[in-house]
Amino acid sequence: LQIKTTHNIDTSRRRNFHRADYVGLCNFLNDSNIVDNIEILSLDQKIEFLYEVLNDGIAMFVPYSKSRRFKNPWWNSALQKLKNKKTKEWKRSRTTGNKSLFDCISSEFDALNATLYQSYITKMESSLKENPTNFWKFVNSKRNINALPKALNYGSHSSSDVQDQASMFAEFFNENFTTNTPNRQSTPTPNNLNLPQLLLDRFFVFEQLMKIKTSVNAGPDGIHPLVLKNCASILYEPLTLIFNESLRTGVFPERWKRYSVTPIFKKGIRSNVENYRCIAK
Repeated sequence: LQIKTTHNIDTSRRRNFHRADYVGLCNFLNDSNIVDNIEILSLDQKIEFLYEVLNDGIAMFVPYSKSRRFKNPWWNSALQKLKNKKTKEWKRSRTTGNKSLFDCISSEFDALNATLYQSYITKMESSLKENPTNFWKFVNSKRNINALPKALNYGSHSSSDVQDQASMFAEFFNENFTTNTPNRQSTPTPNNLNLPQLLLDRFFVFEQLMKIKTSVNAGPDGIHPLVLKNCASILYEPLTLIFNESLRTGVFPERWKRYSVTPIFKKGIRSNVENYRCIAK
């Protein structure tokens, strides 16, 4: 196991795959002639070429997400205007000593905020069955589950920098992961045993791509499930070629051995890195 921190990734800018131009992306992938270009390449080279084309297409046809204007999901422009008036009137009242207008605006702000919040709660409760993901996302945000302390320490090192903390977790998880497995007696296989070669049908691969769950986020490779599903008509052929070569050679691609891990607090002092375990996302 080798855990690395992604210092070079700009996490402040995320792409909005829900607003992507998938018609344009499919046309771009089709014009790239992926199957013809990867046919003579090695397994890992096939995958690297596929990712190169996908990333180029994503850069052209998937826009970046706009930063959220408001911190709270029930916040709107009317409430923000009252917030601004409230702040402005507070500064003025400190000079004049008259807080009557400030109190009036504050009451109006509190009333609207309470109304919007209650409306949001009602909406979340009604969507519990239809969309439980959003409901639990809201609940966990209120409970602040798995929130890390501002400062973490590991051994003699302590830091409040996010990248330093990621490095501390990576070091700790690396040191505590073991690849040693207990000795097991292997079952002898007859030399004359002929097993049928397992190959995937390309239409089976297409069907599985169309069944992909798109409510989850992109993995560590940055390819969102929406890309795989919406571009299934183009991607099923190169993916079938890659899958079957992997099955035929018994080699699992290096690129697909990568995954993201997140630290989960166990017990003890939250600021101590050693009190966390990692799970794959």
